[in-house]
Amino acid sequence: STVQASAGLNECVQAPSAAGGASLPVVTPGDMSTVGQQLGHDLSADGAPLAPRTWDWASLSTAFDPVNGAGPGAQSQAGPKLQVVYRDNLRNYARLVSGRYPPSTSLPGQRIAVLAAQQTAARFGVHPGSHLYLPLPGGKVTIEVSGVIRPLHSSSAFWQSNTVVAEPTLFFDPPKPSYWQGAVFVGAGGLSTLQKAYFPVDIPMQWQFPLALGHVSVDQTARLEAQLNSVGAHTPTLSGPLAATSAAISFTPPTVTQTLASFQTAQNSVDGVLSLVFIGLTVIGAVVLMLAAQMVT
Repeated sequence: STVQASAGLNECVQAPSAAGGASLPVVTPGDMSTVGQQLGHDLSADGAPLAPRTWDWASLSTAFDPVNGAGPGAQSQAGPKLQVVYRDNLRNYARLVSGRYPPSTSLPGQRIAVLAAQQTAARFGVHPGSHLYLPLPGGKVTIEVSGVIRPLHSSSAFWQSNTVVAEPTLFFDPPKPSYWQGAVFVGAGGLSTLQKAYFPVDIPMQWQFPLALGHVSVDQTARLEAQLNSVGAHTPTLSGPLAATSAAISFTPPTVTQTLASFQTAQNSVDGVLSLVFIGLTVIGAVVLMLAAQMVT
């Protein structure tokens, strides 16, 4: 389970202007990572039991938009749609199986380099060197597949929070025609191009912080549940280019709080049963002693 912080891209780039400064042209990968580090520090200081920071990630995810150039396997009653996702910690959660990682610098023109998970590559009929095309508000974007990856730690929130990034799904919404949804990972070098191509459409940004709950004891669950539930009211303290965006960032308590509550309830029930057993044994012991005394007399 994770603690999630969220913000809209447009509000973040415009926040400095509202504070009397200049709007940001784009949010850079460095900006997103810096905010993630500061948010993680805030959460740790508040007592959240976070996993090692190597498992955190920052993300930016577009909507699903019609894409051209996919193979026949991605065709259904309607053409496929594609989501473009940026995640700054992808290398800790995936292994490159063919091709290469996208460059750290932007490509000329409206071009972005991406990675596709193995099942996405198979469904959409792409491989390193393939091209897909997104018609967007800022013009057509050419998607160049630079590599194919295999998910690692597939049961982790990194992959389970949005399963389409690992495996395309066939989307049904009758009576509308069905279509395939898939996703690709854009590299840091393509993040600026992607934002400009989507403008003025807003793009959600998220920061995810996995929790380390393996050593939480029964006595700690109530306090931890209260701490995690209070995350939603947390206002972070930020510095740097996105310092003015503090008010734009909202926190979502992890779903594990429901599990903690259930665990505490179950423990209370067990404690109640044990108390009854103890009382029963005490009564039985007293009766035995009384009978023994009568036999002696």
